[in-house]
Amino acid sequence: MAHCDDGSQYSGDMIAGADGIYSKTHEAMWRAADAVEPDVIPEADREVVFSEYRCLYGIAEGVDGLEL
Repeated sequence: MAHCDDGSQYSGDMIAGADGIYSKTHEAMWRAADAVEPDVIPEADREVVFSEYRCLYGIAEGVDGLEL
């Protein structure tokens, strides 16, 4: 459950945080993980930012009748 500053709440299977390198989302996930299994996330991993990128794109001719 995500609790927002304006009082709204959202639930789902995934939370995507786009709040930067020192993310409140990361902190919340680390707290949740520590509550279930303390020290499951090594301290060193909390200092490093992991990134993984994938891209899928296509080039095609226009489709008749499709308005953009």
